[in-house]
Amino acid sequence: MLLGYLALIIGLVATVVCVMLATSSTLMVVTALNTVISLPATAVVAVSWIAGAGCLLAYRQLTLPKAQSEKILKVWDKQDAKLEVEILTDKVHQLEAKNQTLETALQTAIKKKKA
Repeated sequence: MLLGYLALIIGLVATVVCVMLATSSTLMVVTALNTVISLPATAVVAVSWIAGAGCLLAYRQLTLPKAQSEKILKVWDKQDAKLEVEILTDKVHQLEAKNQTLETALQTAIKKKKA
């Protein structure tokens, strides 16, 4: 939450700077690959702004799948725990049914032996 407010404040400050530079006619000299280019300060700030936004979006896209996969793993862990409980419950019911069957068979055998 705090990070969101910080990003909003930085965005507003950058917007104010861009507006101030757009109204000025300051030229900046940029040297790249042995070439000297004179650009308006607004263009340099705009390109920097776009590059920063692109980096932020790329970072977001790289971290989003990780967060989603962690959520999925947590859901799977919960489902696994529920399944383990169900399996144990089923085993108990099976053993109780076997016990009941053996008791019935024993009672029947005792009655036949007495008769």
